[in-house]
Amino acid sequence: MQLAIVGVLFIVLSSFFSSGLRSLSIGDVGYSTAFQGPKIWFYGQEWNRKRYTPTATTLMSFNPDGADNGLPAVYGEMTSIFHPDNSLSFANWPSWNPVPPGWTQNLGLRANDWNGQIPEQNYSWIIGDKTYYMAQYRMKWYVSFNSWATGEGEIPYAYVFNAYETNTYKNLKVWFKIDTSPTWYFEGAEKSYFAIGSIRLSEVVRTQSSDVNKQTYPARTSILIQPQSQSSQIMIYKAAWGERAPEATSQTFQGKKLNPDYFRNSTYTMVELSDFGIDITYTQPIGPTTTKGDVATFAFEVIVYAIGEYKVQDVQRDPSEFGKFTPVTTSSNILNWLFSPATLAWIVPIVIFILLLFFAPWVLVALINMFRSVFGGKK
Repeated sequence: MQLAIVGVLFIVLSSFFSSGLRSLSIGDVGYSTAFQGPKIWFYGQEWNRKRYTPTATTLMSFNPDGADNGLPAVYGEMTSIFHPDNSLSFANWPSWNPVPPGWTQNLGLRANDWNGQIPEQNYSWIIGDKTYYMAQYRMKWYVSFNSWATGEGEIPYAYVFNAYETNTYKNLKVWFKIDTSPTWYFEGAEKSYFAIGSIRLSEVVRTQSSDVNKQTYPARTSILIQPQSQSSQIMIYKAAWGERAPEATSQTFQGKKLNPDYFRNSTYTMVELSDFGIDITYTQPIGPTTTKGDVATFAFEVIVYAIGEYKVQDVQRDPSEFGKFTPVTTSSNILNWLFSPATLAWIVPIVIFILLLFFAPWVLVALINMFRSVFGGKK
């Protein structure tokens, strides 16, 4: 009897602790947007052969070795995946150009009742005696990162001979989760289904940036971001970390199965900050030390396929100036100057000379005689 009671308590406590220690999903704490269509947020980071999965959110703060210690922090923020307000809509649809045939049938609405964005393309399939429609939308998504030294412990005077390596991350992968599960508002209403067609850079990644005072700074010469070039395409993964995904259950629309490879409840994607951190300038002889954080702003074009009534759309003005500021800080700490590589280049020989002069003058005399013999002195 006692053994049975202990077993029950063990199961209950195990269940409690496992539920308490699991990482929270965004659905446990809130949601990023209530619009229909794809929803995106930061999923986790992969760096130095470790994976980090904090509570999912649309903001990112990554500093694995803690504040004011070692490597700097990396911060991130993003927009939603949205329809830019200058994309096709009835508000700017030219009167001389007829409305694309078939798309209103897909939405089940009359043209003058529609306030959303018009599909870029419409596709139709005739199966039996019924026609099925799928709409294609061209949407936008922005994400921006910057790096910041959270304290003097992250300004690498303590790493004298490796100063320009220890203040940058190498091959930091940032993962995103895209939720494409059907959204509904009224019980019994027909659901809409979404798939991510592709994700491409709509412009070159912006690494030249400005501080809060609008002063611009060039990018650090060795900064490396992937992807970087306009029109570069990033991979869409079926499971987190690019692992093999379990077989998905097919969703159905009006009695027809949808391809589970594309119409899934969630997909994942990733960018890589291959060389990203802070740049340090030591002012001589005893001036301030200036640190400038790297910035990378991605502008993505996201192709989205929609099946069903896509009514509640996320339409926004295209934020052409979206992007995080360059964090610039100055420090007058004498240690930053004293242990900087430029200072050590001339101060170390002087210290060695003084030590030899007072504690080993015979070594100094021997060195002087050696130099005389080598460079044409007395024989």
